[in-house]
Amino acid sequence: MKNLFVADLDGTYVKNSVFVEQEDLKAYHDAKKYGDFSVATGRSVEEIKYIAEGNDMDVTHMIGFNGAVVTRQDEVLFEKHIPTKELICIENPFEILKGKTIYKINVRPTKDQLDYHYDIMKEKFPEVEIYKSGSTRMEITAKNISKASGIEAIRSGYDRVIALGDSGNDVDMFKVADISYCMNRAPQEVKEQATHVVEDFAAAIKHFVENYE
Repeated sequence: MKNLFVADLDGTYVKNSVFVEQEDLKAYHDAKKYGDFSVATGRSVEEIKYIAEGNDMDVTHMIGFNGAVVTRQDEVLFEKHIPTKELICIENPFEILKGKTIYKINVRPTKDQLDYHYDIMKEKFPEVEIYKSGSTRMEITAKNISKASGIEAIRSGYDRVIALGDSGNDVDMFKVADISYCMNRAPQEVKEQATHVVEDFAAAIKHFVENYE
């Protein structure tokens, strides 16, 4: 059976932006015995490459900007940016961005204001996708773009997709995966969408090997 592991970075496989703990790196090598390993993150493809090269990892697919860019090795399989007309601001501080390709926008409200701004933006901007990706962060991509759409672009040829994540932008990915693992530090509403809830990435791979192989 050909498996595809698709892991989020921050909070799942990477604990402090760039560093991969030894037990998680060992778990990655264990996973590679059972299939290919890909990354799905809100970060750019270049950042995925940086982490992969720094840890001597073989990453089959790179799903960047929450699915807005999908690559296999150096081949771009899919990309979709946010239409320029969606960049709206009364004072228009985004003049410098005119003519640029925008794949994702980060919004950083305070923790106590996150839900308030999320609800307002979801109502006012139905033309884009908006995800909670932490207690003080929202991420915006083009309509119908998510880590799930990224998985759909690469899942052909695999018998099973195993998704691993820890935040709101991973929920859609959990829903299209055959097996999903959520880190137990995630919000309750995110954990409820996963097949399994585990302590960390290493525990997820250990559980997979013991129960699915």
